Order: sequence, then C-alpha cells, then structure tokens
Amino acid sequence: MAANAEMHLGRDGHGLTFPDDKGETINVVALTRTKEGWPDPHYSTRAAAKQDALNGYACWSKNIIHIFSLLNGDADIWAIFDILDHPPTTHAQKRKIIIGNAAHAISSHHVSGAGSDVEDSTLSAEGVGGDIEKIVTEAHERSEKI
Repeated sequence: MAANAEMHLGRDGHGLTFPDDKGETINVVALTRTKEGWPDPHYSTRAAAKQDALNGYACWSKNIIHIFSLLNGDADIWAIFDILDHPPTTHAQKRKIIIGNAAHAISSHHVSGAGSDVEDSTLSAEGVGGDIEKIVTEAHERSEKI
C-alpha cells in the first residue's frame, strides 16, 4: 500500500511517487535529461515501453527499479523543454501568447509550475479584449520571482 509521496534522486534526473486510490496504486513520474533531440516537434508525448524505463534508470537505486518493475503496461514519455538558457524574445505577439509551462522554465509536476499555469490562464482570460501584451509581460515578471 502506498502511504506517502516520495522523491527519488538519481543520475541526471529524479522521480516522484504519489499515492492514488486511497493507497491502492501509485502515480509515478520520472524525469531524466537526454542529449537526443525530440523526434517530432508536433507532439509533446510519445509511447514508451516499460522496459525503456527499466533500461533508462538501470543505474538508479534498487527501490526505484522495483517501482518501475511493478508498472502495469507501458507508459508515455513527455517532453519538457528547457527554455532557461534560450528564453523567447516575447511572450505575446498580436493574437498569440505563450503561457503556462511553455512560458516558464518549470514543469507542472512541481507545485510552482501548476500554480503559474493557473495564474497565466486566469490572467489570459481576464485580458481577452484588453491589453494582452501588458498582462502577459506583468505575469512573466511575477513568475521570474519564483
């Protein structure tokens, strides 16, 4: 039975486990850095086999390998792009805006990422019909303080 959330640290990444269904199952999120480019710029997820996780994290602790061995079926790989070193020149242009995870060097599995997603969405909704470039700039400036 899964009783608590845990963070697992390993070479070039980390993993998070969260209890679900009153502890009957656990949600597993594992992140690692790769040097390979993302295969398709039109999709931010792709299918992966359970064996990919076992192979990719083989040098990690036996505890995380055991958790991966318990996974039912296959999983998805989600792209998380690092924009910290290459930020966009603007977050708003004409009728297009960049918000949420796409606008910040954070990811939603961390609480600060989810919070900025909600704030960006709220401000964007309030800004429809207003000065969206000003609103997005102000939201971005606040997010830099995170």
